[in-house]
Amino acid sequence: MQPMKRLRFSALAILLAVLTTRAFAQQGESPMPALPPDIPKDAVIWLRLMDRKPTGQDAVWTTPDGAIHEFYQYNDRGRGPKTYSTYRLDNRGFVTYEETHGVDYMKNPVDETFSVKEGIATWKNQAENDHADAANRYFVDLDGGPQSFNFLVRALLNNGGKLQLLPGGEATIRKVKSLPIDAGGKKVNATLYAVDGLYFTPAYIWLDDTNNLLAVVGGWSGMVREGFEGSLGALIDEKEQVQSARAGDMAKKLIHHLSGDLVIKNVTVFDSLKREQGPRAAGHGAGRAHCECRSRVRSAQLCGSASHRWHWQDAAARSVGHASACLSRPRGF
Repeated sequence: MQPMKRLRFSALAILLAVLTTRAFAQQGESPMPALPPDIPKDAVIWLRLMDRKPTGQDAVWTTPDGAIHEFYQYNDRGRGPKTYSTYRLDNRGFVTYEETHGVDYMKNPVDETFSVKEGIATWKNQAENDHADAANRYFVDLDGGPQSFNFLVRALLNNGGKLQLLPGGEATIRKVKSLPIDAGGKKVNATLYAVDGLYFTPAYIWLDDTNNLLAVVGGWSGMVREGFEGSLGALIDEKEQVQSARAGDMAKKLIHHLSGDLVIKNVTVFDSLKREQGPRAAGHGAGRAHCECRSRVRSAQLCGSASHRWHWQDAAARSVGHASACLSRPRGF
C-alpha cells in the first residue's frame, strides 16, 4: 500500500475511534468482556478504558521459546476488536516475526503475517501483500495489538531515536516530560514520549522507569496498566497540556500575513446559504500569491499561506485547514 493510502486508512480508523468514543460517552457504558480461559494467569494486563470505565484488556506474556504473545479485546456496544498476536524480536528490538489473527473493530476477519528471512521482509494483511529489503528498517504492522507500538518506541530508544520504516517513511522519538505517579503505594516516574513521522501529529505514549508501556491516552479513551487506573486522569491532563502548547506554538509560527492580492483562477464557488454553485471565475483575497486550479487535478499547490491549501472536488473549491487527530496507536489502535 502506498504511503498516502496508508494515511487515508489510518485517518479513517482515527475518525471512527473519535466518533465511536463520543457516542459511547453519550449512550452509556459497555460491559467489559471476560478474558478467555487460555490467557495465562501470569500475563501482564493493561485495561482499555472509555469514559474512564474499563471496556477491555490487553494481555501480554512470554513463552519459553522467547515468543511474545498478546491478546487484545474491548467492547464498544457490541463492536470492538478481538485479536491474538505473536511477536519475535531480535537483539536490536526489531520485530522479525509477527502474526495476528482475529477480528477488527467492525468484526471483520484479520489475518496478518510478517517475517524476515535472509534479509528480506515479507508481509501480508487485508490491505497489502509485499516484500522489501529489511536492512535497518522497522516494520509497522496493520493489525497487531497495542504492544506493537510499544515495541517500536523501545526500538527507537535503543537505536539512536530514529528508524527507517517498512513499508516506508521514517520515525523519530523525543522525550516530552516526566510525572511521578502513585498507584496503591507504588511510586513510578511516568515519562511521556512523542513519536513523529507516523501521522500528521505526534503519537504519544507514557512509559515507566524501565521504558515499558504504562499508558496510551487520548480524550475519552485510553489504555493503562492494571493497578494504575487511578492515575489515568493526571496522565490525560498532562498530555492535553502538551498538545495545547504544541498547537499554540504552531499557530504562532505558521501564520503568514500577505501584503498584496491573492488570485486563484478557474474556481467554482459554492454558496452554502443559497445551496448553489456559481460560475467559474477568479477568486480574490489578500496577498500577492497567485496559483491556478485545474479541474483534472485533486489539489492545487499551496498558495500564499502555510496554514491552508486549495482542494478541488466535485467542481467546488474549498479551503482545507491543517489536519489533526488524537492518536492512540499507529494504524488504528
